[in-house]
Formats: sequence, structure tokens, C-alpha cells
Amino acid sequence: AFHPATSTYVVVYQRGTAGSYDVGGKRVDASGVVNATEYNVSSAAGDQANPDVSVNPATGGDFLIVWEDGRGAVPQIYGTLLYDTTWFLGVEFTISGHPTEARTNPSVAFSPDATEWLVVFERDDAGDSQIVGRRVTGAGAPAGINFGICGVAEDQTEPSVAYDSSSSEFLVVWTDATNGANTDIYGRRVASGNGPAGDIVAINTAPTTQFDPVVAASPAAAGYLVTFVDLSPTLVEDIVGQRIDTGDVLQGHPFTISAPVNDQTQAAIAYNSTGTEFLVVWRDE
Repeated sequence: AFHPATSTYVVVYQRGTAGSYDVGGKRVDASGVVNATEYNVSSAAGDQANPDVSVNPATGGDFLIVWEDGRGAVPQIYGTLLYDTTWFLGVEFTISGHPTEARTNPSVAFSPDATEWLVVFERDDAGDSQIVGRRVTGAGAPAGINFGICGVAEDQTEPSVAYDSSSSEFLVVWTDATNGANTDIYGRRVASGNGPAGDIVAINTAPTTQFDPVVAASPAAAGYLVTFVDLSPTLVEDIVGQRIDTGDVLQGHPFTISAPVNDQTQAAIAYNSTGTEFLVVWRDE
């Protein structure tokens, strides 16, 4: 995540070995120089995994780091602030906890209009995975209660969220097994400071298998780019993209971003507001 007021990136990552994974982080300046300090974001008992980070871009705004935390009987969602003015970590806090239902795979985005973050994650409901959200204030306090984003039959997994300032809404996307063995990509808008703002929308339901979606917003175009992995009939994994506007209308057709020999997976997206374009990167085999 990049803080425009301080020209600083914060990168978070999972480190260690299974059974003792921790979350670490580092600062990188705008010229690419890595700060020597490595943050021990969380090293509680059990695994801390799958971190994500988002920033309040206002002057004096902080970073929110979230992760899947295994210190209890089942994984839960935790978070902490990294303070922009002091570069100190805040107190770790529970964003969503339950004694028997696991919460996993968090993703986070910030709404400047509501001055709060939306954290989305998977909730295990008797073996059925659903997509749920929780708001966190700019001061780092969970707000309201968990609210459902998608809880239809079969599993919904791998959520990703982005915020569009032109519509003051988030778009949450996920992998969906509703239609059978071949998973698809679905999404839903969530209002800033509120709950779902629209119906669940199909983003890609091709006969092949699609999974691992990532979303980024383009406020200048009043829309989003969603990328995902497409498992071709020859069992090769490619990176495919689909544009969608803020009214849930798909723009054009799915397009291939990378499809050379062997697999391409684990895509990430960044938006350049100056050039009004996206950069997509991925793991390539």
C-alpha cells in the first residue's frame, strides 16, 4: 500500500514455517529504497497468515494490516494499525472472532468518504464457506457487526475488495462454487459506511474453471478491473481480465493478460491515476 502524503509504501508478508508462521512488514520509499527496519507485525502462538494492508491516504492517515490468526482454537481475523506519524505498530485487535467457526483469507480497502476500512473474509458456516464483511474505523476500531455479502449454497472463497471514489462504493469479488465443480467469479457492491448496495453479479461463468480473483478500481473510468486465473481445457492456468463498471455492467469481453506455455498464477493489480492504467503482475512458471 502507498501513502501519497509521505511517499512511502508498506509491504506485508507471511514468514517462517508451518505451525509458526508470522506476519512481517517493511517500508519502501518512492525511489525503491527499502528501510532497514523489519516490523514484527504479529508473532502470536499458532500461524499468522495471508496478510493484507491498506492505507488512509490523508495527511496523518495510518495503515491497517489484517491477517488470518491461529492463536485460538480456530482461525480468526486480526488487525493492527501502523501509525504514519511515528511508524510504530498499534495494539493487535480482533476484527472477527468466533469460538468454533473459522474466519480466513482477509482482504482490506479504505473509503476516504466514510474514513473507514472494509475488511472482507471467508466465514465457515458448518462446512459451507461464505463471504462476510466488517467495517473498521480510521482510528482502528471495529464498527458495527459482521454482515453477509454472499451466503448462497456451496462455497464462496478467496475474496478481494477495492474502493471506487467516483461511486463511494466497494466492489467485493470472490471464487464461487455455486454452479458445480468448475468454479466461477462473482462480485457484489458494498456501500461506503453501510452494507451491500447491489445484487450479486456474475463476472465470469465460462465452462472452464476460474479462481483466485483480484480487483482494483479506476475512479477516472468509474469502474474496476478484475483479474483471475482461468484453467484452460488443456489444464494450463492463464491470467484473464474483465472490466466492470460501477453499475454492475460488464465492459467488453474477458481478455487474456498472459497465456504462454505453463502456468501463470497469483496475480496482483495496481492502478496508476496519472496514466489512468493498471499494472498487472503474476507468478509465471
